[in-house]
Amino acid sequence: MTYHIVVAGCPSCGNVIEAEKAREWGGCHCGFPYSDMDLWEKSMEKTGKKDDKYKDRDDVFFTAFAKPIDLIIKVSTKGGRKYGQYNFMDLDKPIKRCTAALSRHVRKHFEGEFINKEDFGLPHLAHAAWCCLALMFFILRDGKEETYINDLLEPEEPVNDE
Repeated sequence: MTYHIVVAGCPSCGNVIEAEKAREWGGCHCGFPYSDMDLWEKSMEKTGKKDDKYKDRDDVFFTAFAKPIDLIIKVSTKGGRKYGQYNFMDLDKPIKRCTAALSRHVRKHFEGEFINKEDFGLPHLAHAAWCCLALMFFILRDGKEETYINDLLEPEEPVNDE
């Protein structure tokens, strides 16, 4: 003997219950009413369910920010060709220098100079975003999540222009 139980999926919360029970109860435990059987049946047309609501949404990040990410990659690639691919990792006072460069690029952008004509013809904000990534790299690498501000407040040594 074969039993055929018709199930329905709540369009609101995705809960799958027997259609007869949902009709009997007047809806789902989440409060969504069972007044429109078609809407419930359409929700069952989906093939499977996966609970991703608490997972990081890399797909949204990379699709929404594809062009900005591409520009940051161009800054990194061209900078690597000019200075050496991993040269930035060996900077003296990297947090201070990255913060200064970040500030300069953001200032230039807000002063109306959107493209950095001196370096690669790319937007100042792409350079600033690269500086943010490098700054995060140094802070995390050096374990300075809470103390990096001290590096910024350290007095400057005089520059010898000879």
